[in-house]
Amino acid sequence: MNAILRQLVLAVALNGIAVSALADSIPLLHCAVKEGKELRLLSDGEELVYQYGSDIDRPELEIRRKRDEVPVRNRLLPGPVWQQQLAFRNGEYRYIVIVEAYRPVGEAPQDMAGVQAFLNEELLADKSCTPESMIQRVLDVDGIPSKPVSD
Repeated sequence: MNAILRQLVLAVALNGIAVSALADSIPLLHCAVKEGKELRLLSDGEELVYQYGSDIDRPELEIRRKRDEVPVRNRLLPGPVWQQQLAFRNGEYRYIVIVEAYRPVGEAPQDMAGVQAFLNEELLADKSCTPESMIQRVLDVDGIPSKPVSD
């Protein structure tokens, strides 16, 4: 087998391994942000996985933590809005994924999400998901998500 064909076979095999490694993961949140990047939060067994980048299947940043290593903050805000924050540490950096389910009486439900990046306590970035791109199952209010989620 020539060298180019061998490299192609190896690349396909490695790509298959990467895809199969995430095959059992459950998407909790996936969305695009305005800068052309994507945000994804996965549940993978006993771990939560934060991913961010231009090509979400090959993320620029991936943080994988055991569930008990990801602090979760739940808040009920006026509106009513149910908010959940999940904090992923990576050295001195902290990435807080924020998901909100807005459920006003007599109005259409609305979900919002985004991520804030911190260096120590300094806010470096605050990225919001574009609403039309967002699919989430982090917050499932009254058992009915605002948008259907396909597996």
